[in-house]
Amino acid sequence: MKKMMYLTGMMLVPFALMAQEATPEGGELVVNVNTFTGMMALVTVVVTWIATRVPYIATHKWAKTLAAVGVGLALTMACWALQVSDYLLGLTWWQALVAGAAVGLSAAGFYDVVRAVWSVFNPKTKTDGATK
Repeated sequence: MKKMMYLTGMMLVPFALMAQEATPEGGELVVNVNTFTGMMALVTVVVTWIATRVPYIATHKWAKTLAAVGVGLALTMACWALQVSDYLLGLTWWQALVAGAAVGLSAAGFYDVVRAVWSVFNPKTKTDGATK
């Protein structure tokens, strides 16, 4: 019976392979800067690329955080000035600057730092916010 199941599975493999859709040759990189999360992803990609080019940033955590904040500020202000992001449309320049700092800090993992500090000062709560 095992041989029969194996043979049936092997006969179905070519059909499964032929049913796959082919990806286009020149795939595009699509970045959605209309959301906070999309901006964070873009900042993460850019900072990771910079860290591969500059060894000092790759070896120092604080330098990577500063680079993330700087890139977050620059990208958010560029998107605000060019009016390409929906969530930045109604903001003034200083509100967009604060949003850029938040994007950079979030991309650098600031939420994890805040959660770790919170757990030190308030050990009675779990990480998901529920009490023991």
